[in-house]
Amino acid sequence: MSHTVRTLPESESEAFLRAQRTGVLSLGRDDRGYGIPVAFAYDPETRAVYLRLGYGPDSTKREFIAAAEEVTLVVYGETEQGWQSVLVRGPIEELADLDQVRQRHPRGGSGESLAQVVRNLQIPYVRVFDTDADVEFVTGRIAAEEITGVVEAPQE
Repeated sequence: MSHTVRTLPESESEAFLRAQRTGVLSLGRDDRGYGIPVAFAYDPETRAVYLRLGYGPDSTKREFIAAAEEVTLVVYGETEQGWQSVLVRGPIEELADLDQVRQRHPRGGSGESLAQVVRNLQIPYVRVFDTDADVEFVTGRIAAEEITGVVEAPQE
């Protein structure tokens, strides 16, 4: 059976984003590209992706994010027919304190501490290191300016 690729309507792309929790954040600076696995949650009310970003000492990731005017989040997965992928493009910002989160997220006022509000976003924790590492975690937010998706489907 042969397959074809079809473009997803934005509503299907958003439904896929709501169902997924991990992807690859693609960044660029000067003549270098940089991609990192991230855990995320998509909020359709604000068309924003909330990320859990972990920065180690001398973080290359932090340098690339600070230099980024626009980033792309790549989310992909298998379907019954084949593969599906969605790209989210937009500016990224770090939400450093409780006031910033409350201003950017409609349910951001549902906690008394930044840690509780971030838990309410339901971004999964993904353990990368086998031992305790000196990692600072912050919440990032991509304001989606463009959401596009494709899916592999059997050709009829």
